[in-house]
Amino acid sequence: TAALRTDLARVLDELERSDARAAVVQCEGSTFFSGADIGEFDGPPREEEYHRLFGRLESLPIPVVAAMHGTVLGGGLELALACHYRVAAPGTRLGFPEVTLGIIPGAGGTQRLPRLVGVEAALELVTGGRPVDAGRALELGLIDRIADGDPAAAALAYARELLAQGGGPRRTGEMTAAPADAGVYDQARARAAKQLRGRQAPLTAIQAIEAATRLSLDDGLRYETELVNQAKQSTESKALIHLF
Repeated sequence: TAALRTDLARVLDELERSDARAAVVQCEGSTFFSGADIGEFDGPPREEEYHRLFGRLESLPIPVVAAMHGTVLGGGLELALACHYRVAAPGTRLGFPEVTLGIIPGAGGTQRLPRLVGVEAALELVTGGRPVDAGRALELGLIDRIADGDPAAAALAYARELLAQGGGPRRTGEMTAAPADAGVYDQARARAAKQLRGRQAPLTAIQAIEAATRLSLDDGLRYETELVNQAKQSTESKALIHLF
């Protein structure tokens, strides 16, 4: 929500002025961030606000660890990708359901995800719209550890371990997404046509993910923004959001 983004920006202000050696992002309650406020979808574009906020988080000069539990979806997972390391509790579900709403991830998901896990895994996660569990996320490289017990405590222990080893920030946006063969994209399009018949959003997501292999992060974010705002204006998106 807008209020929570304001609070996060305030915390980033404090961190940038502090002598903190590491940071852990955690959520109280039953779940980590499970998406952007859908009530904002009909309003003015918010992507630039997310890009600035997540860019500041990623740019912190200290290691930042996400401590995740519950359902880490959409904008919540995009925030986690802007962190440098990720820990998840057993049973955590992580994914990008945007295509089921006729849109694509719009806060960096299509650009950071392939840089972290590769194009094929990114296509699987984004075009299918189905979340994966913590075990699969670990296999894909989406998370670094599955917590043994409380995820916040595990993330804090991990941060202390990183500091003891001299580990600093590991920025997803600075990684390189290796290009994939044309056949990989053809298979993704065929899979999307079968699973989500008649939908344009998965095909748009494929365009965005492919762009991550040839554009800088900044250019890729601009392209992602262009695509997601086009998708938001579609009849497909308006109908699916209404149904949701």
